[in-house]
Amino acid sequence: MALSGRLARRAPNLLRQCRVGATPVSTRCFTASATSPLVSLRKGQTARVETQQLRAFSRIAALRSSTEAPNAQAYLNSGAIAGARDLVDVKKVLVIGSGGLSIGQAGEFDYSGSQALKALKEAGVFSVLINPNIATIQTSHVLADEIYYLPVTPEYVTYVIEKERPDGIFLSFGGQTALNLGVQLNKMGVLERFNVKVLGTSIKTLETSEDRDLFAKALGEINIPIAESIAVSTIDEALDAADKVGYPIIVRAAYALGGLGSGFANNREELRNLAARSLTLSPQILVEKSLKGWKEAEYEVVRDASDNCITVCNMENFDPLGVHTGDSIVVSPSQTFSDEEYHMLRSASIKIVRHLGVVGECNVQYALQPDGLDYRVIEVNARLSRSSALASKATGYPLAYTAAKIGLGHTLPELPNAVTKTTTANFEPSLDYIVTKMPRWDLSKFQNVKRDIGSSMKSVGEVMAIGRTFEESFQKACRQVDPKFLGFQGDKFDDLDDALANPTDRRWLAVGQAMFHEGYSVDRIHELSKIDKWFLHKLQNIVDCTNELKDIGSLFGLKKEIIMKAKKLGFSDKQIALAVNSTEDEVRARRKSFGITPFVKKIDTLAAEFPADTNYLYTTYNASSHDVTFDDHGVVVLGSGVYRIGSSVEFDWSAVMATQAVSRLGKKTVMINTISQPVSLLNVSLLTSPLFQFLLFSLYGKASTMAAEVATVLQFVLLLTWSCLSNTPFTAKNLLFARFFTSLVKLEASASAASLTFCDGLIEVLQSADPPSVQFFKSLPTDSHSRWGVYVLVLEKSGCRPRLYIGSGTSFLGGIRSRLKQYDDGFLIPYYVQAALNESYKIVHKGLLCWIPLPPASIAPVSRLLCVALEASLTYMFSAMRKVNTNREMGRTSLWDPTTLEYDGLCSHCSLNEAILGEFDLSPDQLEAQAIEKEKKRRALKAQNATNHHYKQMEFNYDDYMTKSSERVAKSRANNPGRDKQRQADRIEKARAEKSFHCTTCNLSFGTRHVLEFHNKTAKHLRKVTEDQDTPFKCIPCNLAYHNQSNLNRHYKSQRHIKNVAAKSSPELD
Repeated sequence: MALSGRLARRAPNLLRQCRVGATPVSTRCFTASATSPLVSLRKGQTARVETQQLRAFSRIAALRSSTEAPNAQAYLNSGAIAGARDLVDVKKVLVIGSGGLSIGQAGEFDYSGSQALKALKEAGVFSVLINPNIATIQTSHVLADEIYYLPVTPEYVTYVIEKERPDGIFLSFGGQTALNLGVQLNKMGVLERFNVKVLGTSIKTLETSEDRDLFAKALGEINIPIAESIAVSTIDEALDAADKVGYPIIVRAAYALGGLGSGFANNREELRNLAARSLTLSPQILVEKSLKGWKEAEYEVVRDASDNCITVCNMENFDPLGVHTGDSIVVSPSQTFSDEEYHMLRSASIKIVRHLGVVGECNVQYALQPDGLDYRVIEVNARLSRSSALASKATGYPLAYTAAKIGLGHTLPELPNAVTKTTTANFEPSLDYIVTKMPRWDLSKFQNVKRDIGSSMKSVGEVMAIGRTFEESFQKACRQVDPKFLGFQGDKFDDLDDALANPTDRRWLAVGQAMFHEGYSVDRIHELSKIDKWFLHKLQNIVDCTNELKDIGSLFGLKKEIIMKAKKLGFSDKQIALAVNSTEDEVRARRKSFGITPFVKKIDTLAAEFPADTNYLYTTYNASSHDVTFDDHGVVVLGSGVYRIGSSVEFDWSAVMATQAVSRLGKKTVMINTISQPVSLLNVSLLTSPLFQFLLFSLYGKASTMAAEVATVLQFVLLLTWSCLSNTPFTAKNLLFARFFTSLVKLEASASAASLTFCDGLIEVLQSADPPSVQFFKSLPTDSHSRWGVYVLVLEKSGCRPRLYIGSGTSFLGGIRSRLKQYDDGFLIPYYVQAALNESYKIVHKGLLCWIPLPPASIAPVSRLLCVALEASLTYMFSAMRKVNTNREMGRTSLWDPTTLEYDGLCSHCSLNEAILGEFDLSPDQLEAQAIEKEKKRRALKAQNATNHHYKQMEFNYDDYMTKSSERVAKSRANNPGRDKQRQADRIEKARAEKSFHCTTCNLSFGTRHVLEFHNKTAKHLRKVTEDQDTPFKCIPCNLAYHNQSNLNRHYKSQRHIKNVAAKSSPELD
């Protein structure tokens, strides 16, 4: 107790080291299609940096539990509960916990117990808790007023009752352990001796629901059918009962947890062994006629003492009867029931709960005939259960909290709906989505364990997935239950038919194997497994879509429609990539290029019929708008995911403690988790999604957030640059980026090694909600040293908007100065700058955004990559901040060629002619030696710079280059006669083989693109083109075509045209 208390008190201090400033990052003008979300959180930091505050993605009022008990009378007078006059008169209430975690009894009872304690605190009732499990939230001295870490046994509980003298006791929030304890205390007379009231469902009702004989008689009184059964207490009685009922039979143990002691028997010998084992665990067993193959369903019902009764939701098992509901895949609401079947079972549930006298929450389980209206009641749990936690999270209806309020004497119409805030708790939830629960087993961690599943529960955890279609929800659940699953898929089986007929923990994989790889039909799988055909047809839709993707076979064959179809069926980017032989990053980039992103929706309990302010969220592609906005700040807390051996409720405790500490710092919190039981889903904005890359790419990206308050502009810009780098398609950037900048840490390391420096005021400009003014760019510092960097050209023209161009200079000789000087000389001017100059714009300022000293040869290649990356990302950022035309794509803003470092039609790196690509494979010593050789070569040639070779790459100044270099070219040709002709011949031969520069109209190949373009302008080519085309700029007498009217008019004045017209108009000679 002391240890947990110290940890709870230290939680705020632990987070105090991470406290961040209060100045928020302003809302950026990035649009969803323009923004490239963060791909990876910062990991493995090598330098000490300030912890970042993440930007949350919803403006939701976070519901936080108060740590101080309000005044009871003030609570009643507040109007939160109207007309509550018949409250139970209690001042101190004892809450029985569930004790240690076990199969069938885990975090869901920590959730229900915490809700009960919260309800008691709100009502001003002193609460006493007994629970020895130190890893739970309810034992953290936050909710309960007094906590006893004692065994949940009659002896110890009697001691606590005698010491504390409570007025009431809650038995419904501690699972089977608390229920059995309450029955024992009642039989011992402890409750009567100390005058302790049982709040909620009475002991008599609990005994009736657990005692199989009493239960059968009670349901017989109201003509509710149950399976033919006989309650027995010895092996001989069990054998006699089986002879009367008829084999096969199922044995159920009374007062048992998770189907403990139950099983199926097909003959006397199997029954003898099963009964002997079951009677060692329970004094009474029920011999019941087996209904294997029937559908199994559950209804969650709430009733108050005034006989108001509602059904919160119903659930349907994917597996037919014969598999414990805790080991079965479950969907809510039911999908295969007809309206008549649904209301038939709903009416029966309400009738049962009212007859038994349940006060609070109750779970009713049914077996339904697949092809008829016949049904049987399997059992009734007159307490909070594992299914209650699932129903509460699936609907947003606070079942445990409401049950606790009912136990204190409130009625359903008096209680406000905790979600909608506008309706009462007497409204039944209505869902416009599908919830899929999938169990998690850890049987592989044990040796010689049978993998078959049946009436006794074996799973150790479960996940909850939400979607708008069954396919989407099911595939989400597959990914959540284990990271190795990409979605619905198959696996290898020695005997596939046996795996389908006899359920194991891998049954859904057997269905996938049969559909994906063995060609089984839906009818055949149904015949073997008895799984409803509706579910199988939905799974077949996934298989069909997978085959459709495989038929496409390539990334560029993916159209918007097929990607949208796959995402609506729950496919992940990795699934799609596997089907089309591509990578996850490339598929993600292509999806985003089509503007396909998920939507965040609310779990609002009433299908948007009434307004709701819920903090339960999920993501889906089957929507058209978000239910929340994304312009707030907050902290994302990642849950631990599905319970498994070695990771369960203790990490839920950690998440809740961290969340509460962050909340006390005034920060909003967003919890991302995949399971339905934990308490960590209570008081934060909850997003249920797979805890993998998807949430990092999609959920976090929805905030349009690139960074938060960071220590320096360096961290801010590098984080933005990393986002741009990681989200740019591979087809639009150099492969060297993926090779050397594999993480944000490596990007930061290269910037640190190069001593990267930024201009003043850059971080304020990037964080501003408004685009910067031209005065900011005109005030940037100019270059006065030999260094590399990223520059900005400011171009102005009277009466027009100014224009900007962002570039980089990495010349080894003159650094960025030599690059900027080229704009004065008129060489290597980028296309966009040249177009502005042609429109009479003038360059009025050349400023620097960031720079590095001239690097040593050992880090020069990576430093050059860094400059290129900064140039591209800064171009993208400033473009995206514009008020108009904000939809930008990285591939179009900065065109990084896959094989060279070219973009915007310009290569500003003067060393490319010296094999820059090869430099990356050299050692530091080899780079130093190469640099020395380069310098000798430059001096020998008396070179002023090494950029002449670039002129050939620039189409618009090619003629200028040829004129100014004619003397050098002539000298070179004289010294090497025949060399150019041979090179040209080799190029033409290669081009013909590869058809790189090929004219399909004339069936001719050329050595360079320039010659091909010159050929396309020749009369011979144009005549062939016009033979099949009717061009408006065509001279009929000369049979020539032109691109525009001005060229055609110029042709009319030519001597050739005049002669042709005169020749055709003169009379023919005899």
